[in-house]
Amino acid sequence: MPKFIPVVGCVRSVVVDDSLRVWEIRNHRLNARYANNKEPIPFEVHSAWFARMYFNGANNHCFVLEISGVTQAFCRLDQKDASYVVSVVVDPDHQGVGIGGYLLKESLKLVQTDTPIIARILKDNIRSIILFVRTGFKLFKEDAVSYYFRF
Repeated sequence: MPKFIPVVGCVRSVVVDDSLRVWEIRNHRLNARYANNKEPIPFEVHSAWFARMYFNGANNHCFVLEISGVTQAFCRLDQKDASYVVSVVVDPDHQGVGIGGYLLKESLKLVQTDTPIIARILKDNIRSIILFVRTGFKLFKEDAVSYYFRF
């Protein structure tokens, strides 16, 4: 059973300089296995995508959780059609202690929207399923590989 710790950190919107650390967390092999694209993403490709998604006037949001000045997790809410698609990714060295849940809750408070928020979670990603259910997301459909939750 994981030991949950009180989170002492800062949740804030991303800045351009967060691109490298977000890329490192996303590309970690233990996190990439749950991504839509499981292949490592070159930093140059990520950097251009990051700038386009979060600093080009799009209605997308990305928040990071810093602990002792180091980004340990990020939460994305990317607008797609009439909803936001949400994902939470935590550095593997800090998983299982409540960081993801804390970041998700704080990110939802910061966004404050009536727009539906959708999480697509692979069926074998048990930790994420638990995290989103505990945060109030409700299962509304599934396919062969994923569950879809709405907030």
